[in-house]
Amino acid sequence: MEKQLCTYALKEILEEHTDHSKTIRAKEIIDILEDLYDMRISRKKLYSSLRQLETLGNTIIYDPHSKGYKLENRPFSKGEVFILCNAVHASNFISQEISNTLIHKLLKMLSKVDRNEYNDEVFKPNPKKVENNELMHNIEIASSAISKHKKMSFRYMHYNRDKELRPVSESVILIEPRYICYVDGRPYLIIEGGREPGFMHFRLDRICDAKVSSKNCILPFNRIDAYEYANNKLFMFAGKDVKVTIRCKKRVLDTMIDLFGRSIMLRDIDADHYEFSVTVNDNGIVFLAQQYLDVIEIISPFDVRNRVKQALIPAVTSYK
Repeated sequence: MEKQLCTYALKEILEEHTDHSKTIRAKEIIDILEDLYDMRISRKKLYSSLRQLETLGNTIIYDPHSKGYKLENRPFSKGEVFILCNAVHASNFISQEISNTLIHKLLKMLSKVDRNEYNDEVFKPNPKKVENNELMHNIEIASSAISKHKKMSFRYMHYNRDKELRPVSESVILIEPRYICYVDGRPYLIIEGGREPGFMHFRLDRICDAKVSSKNCILPFNRIDAYEYANNKLFMFAGKDVKVTIRCKKRVLDTMIDLFGRSIMLRDIDADHYEFSVTVNDNGIVFLAQQYLDVIEIISPFDVRNRVKQALIPAVTSYK
C-alpha cells in the first residue's frame, strides 16, 4: 500500500511541477514527498516509483541538461484545457459557482505555472452568468430519465422585477423528456406530453426541483423528430413550422450559414443577393427579419412577409 501511495504522490508532483519546458530534480521530488506527503524515501525507491509510473502508461522524460524529470503525456494540452475553460467561462447559462468548480477541475490537469498563466492573463469577469446552480443536477436528472424512459418532473423559473430567477408557480410540471440540445449557446430540454400536443422545449438553466418520476413514458418516440424540431425552431421560439424563402445580401452569407447550416441551397439573384428556402418556425423568422432588416427580406409565404411588414409599422412610429 505504501508503495502505491508513493507512486500516486509522485504522479501528482510531476503533474503539478512540470510541463513541456519545466523539469524537477530528484532531490526536489524527495523534499516535496517529505514536506507535503510525510513520506521519506531513498533515491533508489524514487527511481523504482518512476519506473512503475512508466509501466502504468505514463511517459517520464529525463532531461540531462537540467538533470530533472518531467511528465510528458497529459490527458489534454495546455491549449485544449484553456479552450475548455474559456468555453465554460463564456457560457452564460453556467452559474459562476459551477463555472469556478469546473474550471478548477480542468486547470488541475495543468502544471502550477500553466494554471497561473490562465488565472493571470486569460480570465475576465462574465457579468451575464445566470444565478441557477442546479444546471448540472438538471442535466443529470434529464439524462437519467431519458435513458430509463421515465417521466420527469420540475418547476420552471422566469426573471421577476428584481431580476431574480423564481418559479412562475408552485405547481409541478410532469413531462416525458426526449433530448438535450444546445441552441444559440443555451441548453434546452426537448419534451413531449406537455400542455400542447407534440414537442415542446424548456431551458435547462431555468429548471429547478428536477426529479426522475417513477412513471414510465408512454408516448411513442422517434429521435429523428426531436432533431428536426431543434433545427427548425429558430431562436427556440414556439410556433408552427413553415417553409420560408429568404433573400439576403451576399455580405451576410456567413451569418446565414451560422444560423441555417451549410445545407441551404443558394440561388444567385443578382450581383448582391442570394435566395434560399428553409423550414423554420414562423415566430422565429419574423424575429430574425426584424433583427436583420437591412440585409434580409422574406419573399414568401405572403402571411409571414405581411407579419414582418405589420411589425415594422409601430417600430417606425416609435422613432418619429
